[in-house]
Amino acid sequence: MSHENINQINNELAIEFYDLLEKLYKITTDYRFALNIGDEYNFKVYSQNLQSEMQNFYWFYEKNRLTSDLSNKALLLVNQFNKFVPYLNNFSDSPDRKSKTAQEFAKQAEIEFGVLVEMILSYISEIKPTVLRVQEKLEEEKLTQQRQNSSDNNSEININPHIEVNPQINVTPQINITVDISAAIELAKAQAQNSNFDDELLKQVIDRLEELNKIAKEAMPKETRWNKAKNILKWVAEQSIQVASIVIPTIIGII
Repeated sequence: MSHENINQINNELAIEFYDLLEKLYKITTDYRFALNIGDEYNFKVYSQNLQSEMQNFYWFYEKNRLTSDLSNKALLLVNQFNKFVPYLNNFSDSPDRKSKTAQEFAKQAEIEFGVLVEMILSYISEIKPTVLRVQEKLEEEKLTQQRQNSSDNNSEININPHIEVNPQINVTPQINITVDISAAIELAKAQAQNSNFDDELLKQVIDRLEELNKIAKEAMPKETRWNKAKNILKWVAEQSIQVASIVIPTIIGII
């Protein structure tokens, strides 16, 4: 197999693994939120989704364990999930969930779950630059192919000198719609100020949003912008789901 083919396979696996990570992170966010608010119905739904997604990671490991280092990361995630599950089950099966023993199980389950989320975010941060490079390259190749196809088509057109041009045709100008990231950040600030954050946490959230605003306004490649934003993402991983719901959409918006 040529070096070029190997690179293509690795790039495809990186994108596949990254997509799995993003989906898993979304599920863990929904799962934790349902758990925190005591939504038992959605908690069961998200539990099933979480188990199904972890199965996808195990399949990724089995499929690629001989060809890609990413399979090791997939297996580590599965193993971490398996550390979390027994503590959760012990807590759920406790006859008295308010007992000291049950609360210890709940505490340990939260710790192991937190480690799982940190691993997910760490892998997203690690793989994101590669995925951005691959996506940009694919987009460039797509545009190059489109230009080539357009050039080939134009070279085959036989021009009829007797065609009359209708001067009454009106051309509707294309309207490009852009999103003002500053407006999005101001909206995020308003959401934070309307939340029940204490003064210290509110200041931290506002400071991070201001930092994202500065990053968004700087002219830089997507990869550099992501490298600057990922430290904020690590901070978000240590906060509540409410903080994540305000800050993460802004991070996504600037990259």
